[in-house]
Amino acid sequence: MAHHVRGRFGQGFAEQAGRVENMRSGHRDDSIRGFCKRLTRRITRWPRPRPEERAGQPCVTPLYGALLPELNAHAGGVFFPNEAHIDGRAFTEALIHRVERLGATSIFGDRVIALKTQGDRVVGVESSSGVQFAGHVVLATGASTEALTRSVGLKLPLAGAKGYIVDLEPGLEDARVPIGLKDDMAVATPYTDRVRLAGTLELVGNDLTPNYGRIRTIRQAAVKALPYLAERKVIRIGVGMRPCSADGLPIVGPTRAAEGLSIATGHGQQGIVLAPATGQLIADQLTADADPMSTADLSPDRFRRMPGP
Repeated sequence: MAHHVRGRFGQGFAEQAGRVENMRSGHRDDSIRGFCKRLTRRITRWPRPRPEERAGQPCVTPLYGALLPELNAHAGGVFFPNEAHIDGRAFTEALIHRVERLGATSIFGDRVIALKTQGDRVVGVESSSGVQFAGHVVLATGASTEALTRSVGLKLPLAGAKGYIVDLEPGLEDARVPIGLKDDMAVATPYTDRVRLAGTLELVGNDLTPNYGRIRTIRQAAVKALPYLAERKVIRIGVGMRPCSADGLPIVGPTRAAEGLSIATGHGQQGIVLAPATGQLIADQLTADADPMSTADLSPDRFRRMPGP
């Protein structure tokens, strides 16, 4: 059994995008791949890996003994020294505090029900607490975005890819780096207050009902690789939807379906990685600093050109 030691960022969005088939033309589109590489570079400020590091380095027994002694019984793995991981919860909290210091207002526990329109323009959203007006609305509502955009005639081919997390109590034996279990498509990530197990992908629309068989599979995979997790107490189980677009690329930008509306969704499993770049791109578009031609492949309107069934 081969286990891979790697960061939460995986192979990187640019590499995945290079394997996506262009659904409109039926061939690989180097312009899309190049754009995604440029988009990814906006948030990778650390030095680029050397060529010999890009493919990973085999973890021989001495390196296991020094870095991850708990994996010495396994056949081997790959160590990616230039990868990193992030605590999504801490990142979100820091982001909220930052935007509030800049003058923004955060509203929690309020559910967006519909877009509020006047003629051909979106002027706000209807929420569970009333109407929130805005000069421009950016919908970053994940897999449920299409349910909101239908009212303005914009159909987005999105599928919800359900993923699971299982948080276990921390311990002194915990690994110092995330461990990707390639055979089982799961990841064990150590944080200061928990060990997070994550994995699986179910295409189930917007059904958030937990599948406890999948949850057991994730935990069993982690315990098989890291037996010291067997007795750990479960402190949280979570289910979330990754919004996947029909062509595998994010959906970012304004739409001709209605004035005053932009979309930011469709990032699949790369949402936390591409969030900063997406925010910058939306800001550039709203201030007319973005080149329309360079962002056309991410436009929500690209699906309006696709032939129907």
